[in-house]
Amino acid sequence: LELGRQIAEALEAAHGQGIVHRDLKPANVKVTPEGQVKVLDFGLAKALALKPSDPDFTHSPTLTQPMTRTGIILGTAAYMSPEQARGQEAGKQADIWALGCVLYEMLTGERAFRGATVTDTLAAILERQPDWEALPEATPPLARSLLRRSLEKDPYRRLHDIADARIEIVNALSDPEGEEGSALAGQAAVPASRTRLGPVQAIAGLAVLALVAIGSVWVGRGLGTTPDGGEMRRFALTTDELDATLDVTPQISPNGSMLVYPSAGQLWVRELDELQARPLPGTEGASFPFWSPDSRDIAFHAEGVLWRLPIAGGDRTAITDVGELEGGYWGPDDRILIGYEDAIAEVSARGGDPQNVITIDRETAVDFHHPVLLPDGRSIVFREHRVLLADRIAVWDGSEQRAIWTLSENQMLVDLVYSATGHLIFGRFGGANQGIWALPFALDTLNVAGEPFLISPGNSGPSLSNRGTLTYVEGISASGLTRELRWFHRDGTRGSTIGQPQAMRHPDLSPDETRVVVAAAAETSPIHNVWVHDIRGGKNPVNAVVDALWDWWPTWVPNAPRVAYQHYFGHTAVINTVSDDGSTGVERVADGTAPSYTSDGRYLVFARTPSFDRKPDIWYLKLDEPGSEPIRFLETDAGESNPRVSPDGRWVAYESDESGEPEIHVRPFPSGDGRAVVSLSGGRYPRWRGDSRELFFWEPNGGITAATLQSIDSLDFDLPVRVLAERSAGLGPTILMFGFDVSADGQRFVVLTPLGDSTDTRRLILVENWFAELEQVMAAGQG
Repeated sequence: LELGRQIAEALEAAHGQGIVHRDLKPANVKVTPEGQVKVLDFGLAKALALKPSDPDFTHSPTLTQPMTRTGIILGTAAYMSPEQARGQEAGKQADIWALGCVLYEMLTGERAFRGATVTDTLAAILERQPDWEALPEATPPLARSLLRRSLEKDPYRRLHDIADARIEIVNALSDPEGEEGSALAGQAAVPASRTRLGPVQAIAGLAVLALVAIGSVWVGRGLGTTPDGGEMRRFALTTDELDATLDVTPQISPNGSMLVYPSAGQLWVRELDELQARPLPGTEGASFPFWSPDSRDIAFHAEGVLWRLPIAGGDRTAITDVGELEGGYWGPDDRILIGYEDAIAEVSARGGDPQNVITIDRETAVDFHHPVLLPDGRSIVFREHRVLLADRIAVWDGSEQRAIWTLSENQMLVDLVYSATGHLIFGRFGGANQGIWALPFALDTLNVAGEPFLISPGNSGPSLSNRGTLTYVEGISASGLTRELRWFHRDGTRGSTIGQPQAMRHPDLSPDETRVVVAAAAETSPIHNVWVHDIRGGKNPVNAVVDALWDWWPTWVPNAPRVAYQHYFGHTAVINTVSDDGSTGVERVADGTAPSYTSDGRYLVFARTPSFDRKPDIWYLKLDEPGSEPIRFLETDAGESNPRVSPDGRWVAYESDESGEPEIHVRPFPSGDGRAVVSLSGGRYPRWRGDSRELFFWEPNGGITAATLQSIDSLDFDLPVRVLAERSAGLGPTILMFGFDVSADGQRFVVLTPLGDSTDTRRLILVENWFAELEQVMAAGQG
């Protein structure tokens, strides 16, 4: 055990310098006459040529093919981790596995995994357990526990940090009879490499160490557990990664030491004792991240799949196919709750098929969001979007669901968090009382225990750690951000602004390029209706549609002073038209979404979802044949949406998720025969140049990209080229996700931009010991 401690210490020092051994074995460990261990041969030595008959696989060849490439087996067979044996990426947890193998062999005199050949040895690693009965009777319980945690085949259940192994060995040496002081019994220990700071690093660290939530636990006022003592302290974190369009709440880890959030096309983690955030490889296109209870892993949604990823490093692992996701929660029993559009389901964090727990009532509700497992391990609280807004908080007690609190009409719940103080914390959007609210909640009755009260006016996105550290985003979420319409030239230079700033999306230029129609919200409402902005100098937009439901994707009707738009009525999306000044009534045209007209006005192309269990397809309607029925243009197992007809009426560009993420496809119209996939790395919102020879689209986290049609009679496109980069234009990494439009000559773009001439960053506010602040609010009689 003493030699094992020294091996762990050597690996810990290496890991602290960013070095992973990947080939730890007895042959690479030497002991000096003074009893000091030296770990040698870092970085995988060249392969050793052994005789085919040599049976000693403790000295078998080190398999070296290009170092860390996925798909290559590397390491020495008898000490190779399961992920290495499968040819997956080898991180520091491979060293933890190898340490377990070496320590097992030091204690028993036998290898943990044996076979007659290298192949047999790899099979043993993947399929069999070590002979635990071979351990000497005097092996301390803590050492046995360490070995089992080090030799977990699933890296997500394996010990995550070599420092923890060192601590366990030290504890086993000092406590050979019992299990006192086990680091494995609670949270992971802080790696020693983080605590051994030199004077300069220590001084720099003091500036941010105050951000880490600290404190013991006490019982206060019968509300639950809150950190003891400690003053409430509030900090603002402003970084380049937190941009002005941030729409997904940053999530603080349960232990209060880290933040994870999406930005620039992937997830970032900010460890609060570090000065900089770091991107998480393998999280491209991720959304809705949430933490494991031990703060070691995150789950997230990307490419229609729910994934898990160790924060300390390693490959992501698929949990289940989920399609669309509306938030998730990872329970202490490794049960994950998933919020779908029409249900809340549960699935094991190890993988499997989701099983519905709660299903939606389609007569009254639109979708479910952000399920939270309550401390009893059975009950679930969640937020429910309603047909006429008036969102509500509901609870499921293990057998039935019921609403416990309902917002006023035209108001929206945007987040939901359970606080150990006995409160439900949520964001409230719309009306004069926007902000973060607290609702007293009794666990014993699963019901409201008092009136809600405002705790942070005008802010959104609450997230709360177990230790009482609260984070939130300054200002309302991106769905309510005020923006301005602005011209951008193709060379990236900014042009003039258009109309008056609003919370808006989906801009569409009129055929004569004198006006822009948008889906926008009034100042105190989250609901988006149809508004028209005048490019010729009019400052006040015209509200063409005023209703209590959502209106999206407005577009101009050819040869008529009217606007078409997508209108939600309950669960049904319909396409209506209205006069561009709102002076004449609404007319229903078809059931569907994202309307697009041929320039002669003869055809209307749109997307439609035929049933709740199917993805949308593309349809069209012959408008010059009154009374005709819609015709299905394209039907596949994939989802096709947001069609855009070329001005000459020959082609339809649309989004397809056939590859697992939205890409731009083009088909001839109206036959649909043949297809071109135009985008290379994701694409949204297709837009055509006036002569139909160039197709523009938004490449997520990149900018506006264009592909040129080589011939007017073929589906051959040149490779797409970036024409307006988000970053260089100062638009921020995600602003174009809300749509854009292009002038007929293809030289100018109408883009939604943050207010002002520069990209505004949004501040993330962190409140340490927030429970104490809540106690003060309640003592003052406000809650």
